[in-house]
Amino acid sequence: MKIMSTSFKKLFGLLVLFTLSASTLKAQLTLKGKIATEESSHLIEGATITLNPVHRMTKSAPDGSFVLTGIKTGVYQLEISSVGFVKYTKTIKLTRDTVITVMMTDNSSNLNEVSISVGNRGKSRSIIKSPVPVQLISSQEIKTSGYTNTAELIQMLVPSFTQNRIVRGDGSETIRPSTMRGMGTDQMLVLVNGKRRHISAFLIADNTGVDLNAIPVSAIESIEVLKDGAAAIYGSDAIAGVINIILKKDTGGSVDVQSGITSRGDGFNTKIGIDKGFALKNNGVLNIAVQGLYAEKTVRAGADLRKQYFGTIKNAAGNVTYSDPVGDAKNAAYAADPKVTMIEGDPQKKVLGTMINYSQPLKNEGKIYAFGGVNYNNTLNGSNRFRLPSDDGTVRSIYPDGFLARGKIVTTDYSFAGGYKQDFKSLGMMDASVSLGGNSVQFNLLNSDNPSLGTKSPTDFYLGTHHFNQYAANLDFVKALGQNKVYSLAYGAEFRVENYSIKAGEEASYIDGGVPILDGPNAGKRAPVGSQGYVGYRPSNEVAQSRNTTAAYAELTADFTKSFTVSAATRYEYYSDFGSTINGKISARYEFIKGYAIRGAANTGFRAPSLQQSYFSQTQTNYTLDPAVGQIVSRENSTLPINSPAAIALGAQPLKPEKSYNVSAGLTALPVKNLFITADLYAVRVNDRIVRTSFFTTSNPLIKKLFDDYNIVGIQSARYFANAIDTRTQGIDIVAQYELHVNNLGHFTFLASYNYNLLKIVGVHNSAILASLNENIFNPERIAATATKQNNFTMSIVHNLNGFTSSLRVYRAGELSNQYPIAQKVIGLNTMPALVTLDAEVSYQFKNKVRFGIGANNIFDKMPPLNDPSLSFNGNFKYYNGNNSQLGVTGAYYYAKLGYSF
Repeated sequence: MKIMSTSFKKLFGLLVLFTLSASTLKAQLTLKGKIATEESSHLIEGATITLNPVHRMTKSAPDGSFVLTGIKTGVYQLEISSVGFVKYTKTIKLTRDTVITVMMTDNSSNLNEVSISVGNRGKSRSIIKSPVPVQLISSQEIKTSGYTNTAELIQMLVPSFTQNRIVRGDGSETIRPSTMRGMGTDQMLVLVNGKRRHISAFLIADNTGVDLNAIPVSAIESIEVLKDGAAAIYGSDAIAGVINIILKKDTGGSVDVQSGITSRGDGFNTKIGIDKGFALKNNGVLNIAVQGLYAEKTVRAGADLRKQYFGTIKNAAGNVTYSDPVGDAKNAAYAADPKVTMIEGDPQKKVLGTMINYSQPLKNEGKIYAFGGVNYNNTLNGSNRFRLPSDDGTVRSIYPDGFLARGKIVTTDYSFAGGYKQDFKSLGMMDASVSLGGNSVQFNLLNSDNPSLGTKSPTDFYLGTHHFNQYAANLDFVKALGQNKVYSLAYGAEFRVENYSIKAGEEASYIDGGVPILDGPNAGKRAPVGSQGYVGYRPSNEVAQSRNTTAAYAELTADFTKSFTVSAATRYEYYSDFGSTINGKISARYEFIKGYAIRGAANTGFRAPSLQQSYFSQTQTNYTLDPAVGQIVSRENSTLPINSPAAIALGAQPLKPEKSYNVSAGLTALPVKNLFITADLYAVRVNDRIVRTSFFTTSNPLIKKLFDDYNIVGIQSARYFANAIDTRTQGIDIVAQYELHVNNLGHFTFLASYNYNLLKIVGVHNSAILASLNENIFNPERIAATATKQNNFTMSIVHNLNGFTSSLRVYRAGELSNQYPIAQKVIGLNTMPALVTLDAEVSYQFKNKVRFGIGANNIFDKMPPLNDPSLSFNGNFKYYNGNNSQLGVTGAYYYAKLGYSF
């Protein structure tokens, strides 16, 4: 808390400093105004106001007002645009402070004509004219979402994007995995202002992806979601799609506070967001955003029904082998009133982040720009199992009634990008940039012990730290070609360096102290080794690896007519650790009738194995269904680095890139005024997909002997990364948006999105070595768990009238495959049923620019079904498949928010 307080003070001081600095810039003139509809005089929120040629920009407030300051005397071009209206353009001469009122004309042809930059490197296009499917999340949708982190915000608006709210994961409940079209976290590329964002240092499930929640919501202007492969344009990872986050760049600002709590009275959280744009000299703009979040944990575990204490133990013949009358009495008392000993919910979080976005035009018609930020996340989870008083891992003199170890995970995320743009007539518009980004994940364990150290064991442990850094230099050009600029050529090059390391934890977290089990029926036997709940990283786990990448690309787009566009791209990329690859893409759009167009694309792609997948190693507790007993059991499992002798003895080989083949075909339509519809079919084939293998367990005598030969102790199973499978993904995306203006009733925005997605494993690459050990690289249970069906739908209505804004959102999370597929053989369960939730919010904008609102997410408290006893880990896992649910197990959440715009 002290660290958070100090950080808040520093960031607040920085914000004050910028405010004071900006106030010293002498603003010559001010342009104020209000924007309303011509038909009904309804005030328009979120319209984009641009003053050229100085490129001064802002957004209209909920009451339709806007302010532009720091303007010199002169003649300017005023442009105002808003979805569903004709663009307003007027030449104005400013000689003094001016107030204007703008009446905008309704026009369905403007619907979805907002320019997007993702999906091509040439000139920006509108959503309706894009040859590939792109969905835009607007600033208004962000404001009315009620969600405090970026990933959940995207999930509720884009059904093809999912993020499972992990509640047990030894780290993935802090950096939760996000996916596009049901594919891997690492098969989705994330950009910020068009520049590649670095990935997390920590492996999330089988993958490494970007921590989207490290980008504060308060810093985001809009989000572009490309739902198509684009490796030929952007390089590695862009197999399933691309997310481009656009940072705020206007000269307005706001302060927003939101607090809420769940229907069960836990999970209280508060988010404070501040953003302010400053007009700088020579028409420069600096926007700063700061966001803090505090969230308490939620507890959704059931009562622990296990026998807690030793009690009297008898053998199969009924003879007493251990006498414990005190334990008998304690067990009887506990059985009469069992306690909740685990957490099974969202972790406690303390998050503080800031982002800046800066641009400065120069006198030579060039422009310099920079953006970046820092995010700090301190999470205290409860994903570990409760160690019983009778557990051999419990030092009973320290924890006479057992203990629940708590993982304290501290992530620090930083990024910076800066560049220079200028139009060189012969070469085109140049964008030369450098960027750097990094992520560190520090693991700590509280309230635990190392039984092999006996009574001298510490209770808190530092387990180790993961680091990842990325450095890039880019040189990009865009040039219009042809007599009528029919062609657009984009070309460029990139050089990137990646570094990855693991640092060992403190010795007490992994050492074998040699102290045997001190008491109980197993007294004198070898005690479990390492901190219980999460063994620390040993010196043997330490790694420091790096690689570099060189790439060159070209993309040619031809607008043969207003109705017909074709684009082709190719990219060459060389990786220092595995070699080179060439990929290509072709896409086209044809408007065959006014308002109706067909579009399609075909591309090849690749994803380089991450350094984390090549060198990561870890020991952790996993829960799995043991078919022999029909119950969930916990086991200590190890992920072996692929270059380790033990992994090689199990058949591990150097990783190679994944190769993908992607085709899509779709239709866009404007069938009636103000209605826009898109529908796109797609199919993606991925060969040599990198995943962790199935667990190889000591129940196989051959595996047990191998573990003994390589001195793998205290571990019941192990696995490693491999190019183990080929997958095929097929589906459809449908999006519909409708704008309606009604006299005296205000403005309505309707949005509906649907995604159906089916992923199947079409090939498994077993090895001769594993066959000789009677093992499969990917057993039938893993195949069933990896093959998924996704069937998600979202629909929202936003209404604005005289300062009131209300919104309703329905979200349907489709059926999910059982986390323990073999369970269908035991209890007949295979999928978790679909869940439908309702979100609602209403707010009012006062004349003094203060806004107050109340809302609720998951109003009707929809939860996964209660678990079957055989899958509940003796009652602890209360909800069925709760660790694999898109909606988690939080339930209903109610909140209030207060904001001020300036």
